[in-house]
Amino acid sequence: MLDLIRLWHQEEARLGIEIDARVFAYVASNDDQLDQALLHLGLVQPNPYWRFQVIYGLLWARGNIIRSRALSSYNPFAVVADADREILLDILQVGDRTVWLNEPNWREQVEEAFKQGASVSLIAPPDARGDLKSAILSLAVEPMELGFLQVYPLVEGVQRFPRGYGCEKRCSDNLLEDKV
Repeated sequence: MLDLIRLWHQEEARLGIEIDARVFAYVASNDDQLDQALLHLGLVQPNPYWRFQVIYGLLWARGNIIRSRALSSYNPFAVVADADREILLDILQVGDRTVWLNEPNWREQVEEAFKQGASVSLIAPPDARGDLKSAILSLAVEPMELGFLQVYPLVEGVQRFPRGYGCEKRCSDNLLEDKV
């Protein structure tokens, strides 16, 4: 299985495109390596159709098939084209806001960004790690009032950027940054 996955990634890198799991399973089913790997179990049926079914059953679907699954719709009166999640994200996403923790009104800036539907990167210099921890805990336990809702922000992760690396919308040559 590991050899199949490696071959799949190798061929995608070589061709520069995403290869559908069905297509890859079909191409891989022409090789009898699976027969040899399962020979000791006595499960081998040496034909390409059987190998295709086994390989396709083992591979996880990925790419556009998974991305567009939640966007599919049914209309008995018309054929509806499949939607692509990536195209819709460009239209629907407001963006990412950067808020510096050393600014006195950082929490208000975070609340304002959330009201506009944006995600927030909370940035702190390396010497303010304790302050960043306190800010994360504060965001996790103190609700924010967004209109008539009281919400608790979800922390996706914390990243540490070494000197010389930039980030998507901001660059810092002289700071080591922690990002939330």
